[in-house]
Amino acid sequence: MIWKITVSLDQPEVIKNLDQSAGQLIEQGIEIGSWAPEYYYTKIDNIKITMLGAAMKDAEQRAQTLADNSGGKLGALRAATQGVFQITPEYSTVTSDAGFSDTSSINKVVKSVVTAEFTLNN
Repeated sequence: MIWKITVSLDQPEVIKNLDQSAGQLIEQGIEIGSWAPEYYYTKIDNIKITMLGAAMKDAEQRAQTLADNSGGKLGALRAATQGVFQITPEYSTVTSDAGFSDTSSINKVVKSVVTAEFTLNN
């Protein structure tokens, strides 16, 4: 008989400890299949608006720096689009055009992408 047990908790450290306990059962001769736990970030909708606002402000600051260093003046915003969200492990540089959602690590970094087009005045 094969049983599949799935555990879903808001306490990732408990999941980590359960995963380690499965190894102890195997060492005792109990046949058990164990896969690496998956950790999901489930509160993305709570922070999207704030993150998009911060990303847009950052885009404007970057555009201003480019304008300043090219001798021009930053003009009006012509277009802005929301890009993907990247949920990556801490200290990771992985990205994807379709977005990335890490499930391997407990600690994550969430990044939002916006594309902004400004006019440049002389």
